[in-house]
Formats: sequence, structure tokens, C-alpha cells
Amino acid sequence: MVSTPVHKKRVYLPDFFNEIYTLAGKLMEEYLHYYILFQNHTDATAMYRSLKGKGMYAQISPTPRELSVCCGVSLLVHGEDVDRIKEIAGEENLAYLQISGLNNTFDNTRHKYG
Repeated sequence: MVSTPVHKKRVYLPDFFNEIYTLAGKLMEEYLHYYILFQNHTDATAMYRSLKGKGMYAQISPTPRELSVCCGVSLLVHGEDVDRIKEIAGEENLAYLQISGLNNTFDNTRHKYG
């Protein structure tokens, strides 16, 4: 029995990883800003205090007009913290409407209170 050699296609790793990142980018769009939207100011304040108490970034911000489905106050958070924020909200029974990403122009004089 004679075996025939198997020729494997060589894949240049940087090309391979670029393809993976391109496909992942199509599946999950990255946004510039992430906002947590709330039913009322009380829920927003509770979430803010919890996140700040854990040393996480959270900034009280007016809700952008594009996302205007809530009380008008939202929290601006880092995109990489979204999964952890959802965990914390579940563990501490913190209410929120949604966490939305937006590619809006950031105006530091408009997008924060205080």
C-alpha cells in the first residue's frame, strides 16, 4: 500500500488573524460611546453609586437624542465594561432599560453633569 503525501496549505498567521478580526467586526460593531438608559433618575443614581463603589468608570450624562427613550439621564460607560455591568446589575438587582452603543460626536460640555 502506497500512501500519497498530504499537502497542507500554509496560512500566514497575520493574514489569518486579520480575517478573523474582520469577520468579528462584522458580527459585533464597536461603538465610540456606550450609554445605560433608565426608567427614572433613582435607578440611574443607584447604578452610578454601585459602579463607582467598585472603582469602575461611569459618568452621569444627558441621554443623546438618538437614544431618547428614557428619563433623560443616562450613564456613559466604557464598552469593555458592558458585560461586567450586566453581571453587577443582575447580582444587585439594579434596574435599567438597555445599554446602547452610539457613534456620536462627544461634547464634553454637554455630555456630563457636574
